[in-house]
Amino acid sequence: MPTQRAARWRIALTSSGLAAGGCRGRRSNRPLGLGLPLEVVVSNILLRGRLSVSRGWSMSGSYSELLKRRAEAMARLAERLLEEGEYDLAVFNAEYAAQLYVKSLLYRLSGEEWRGHSVRTLLGALALTLEESGLGGVAERIYDFARRSRRALAELEEAHTRAIYGVLRYSREQAETLLSAAKAVIGVARRVEEEVFGG
Repeated sequence: MPTQRAARWRIALTSSGLAAGGCRGRRSNRPLGLGLPLEVVVSNILLRGRLSVSRGWSMSGSYSELLKRRAEAMARLAERLLEEGEYDLAVFNAEYAAQLYVKSLLYRLSGEEWRGHSVRTLLGALALTLEESGLGGVAERIYDFARRSRRALAELEEAHTRAIYGVLRYSREQAETLLSAAKAVIGVARRVEEEVFGG
């Protein structure tokens, strides 16, 4: 039974096709592997945006590892771009690294491919998945992290679009701040992974 907090942090999951985020799965209201309903209403202002979940993959844990390797490579690339003075691209890659690392853990936990670009929504999905799997203590740490890091996470999310299409450039200081935020997201996800699956 989800707690009151989990009910407030419900995640928008939709499988309404490419217009809603590129889901390749078929439209369904069947529950996901860990008891999450496929369509749930967003009720917390922190977690806006859309996520879609693709069902039917017949992949092993290698997909999760692939996403994690890509996340780690993008984080290294973000560091290198920062040193080269390419601050916009450093920020873009840092944000993507955070997304992919959380998605790798979500896939490992649920067996579902999670799509969407909102780091906050992905963290909320991770916390809800953990909570509904009986790991409320671990989920609570994610909720606390998201609450403490609210502003940095919002700025990191905005960087996904602003770094490519924005009319202003990121400064070195801004890029360093957002890179630190992405590393914090990856660090939280890594600690959750170690706690749930072992070192």
